Amino acid sequence: MSEFERLGDRNQSLEFGRRTLKNLDFIVHAREDEKDVHAVIQSINSLLGLLIFPFERSAIDSLKNERVPDLSSQGWPKWRMTGIRVPKLGDLVTLLRHSTAHGNIQFDSDDPRPERVNVTFTNYPKGQSQENWSGSIGGDDLITFCRRFTSALIDRLG
Repeated sequence: MSEFERLGDRNQSLEFGRRTLKNLDFIVHAREDEKDVHAVIQSINSLLGLLIFPFERSAIDSLKNERVPDLSSQGWPKWRMTGIRVPKLGDLVTLLRHSTAHGNIQFDSDDPRPERVNVTFTNYPKGQSQENWSGSIGGDDLITFCRRFTSALIDRLG
């Protein structure tokens, strides 16, 4: 069996997610070894791959009705949010996709250590200059969010 056959097809959402998580973990471990890499930036890159990469509808559909307030009891990190109500994971994913796709992300620090950086995502409705939602999370918690999101997809569909 070739290495390609063993690894699976990166064009499939779950395999793309697995590889995205593998890359994120590599950078996180390199940062822990004090290498000059930025785990928070990699978590944003991972988020791009996990939320914007065109997943099959069934992949997102399997998680979209999870209630955001219930996720923390399952080990997911909490988001600090203002603006519109975000009751379900599908709503949060949509807002994160919009914020990320339009570059509406702010870092409060250039510190390479994820636990010392807060990341804020902001959503502006189409054609509006006033935000309707903002969500903040620690860099280390963003990494956890990426891991939880990918693991949940793999558990549901893998």
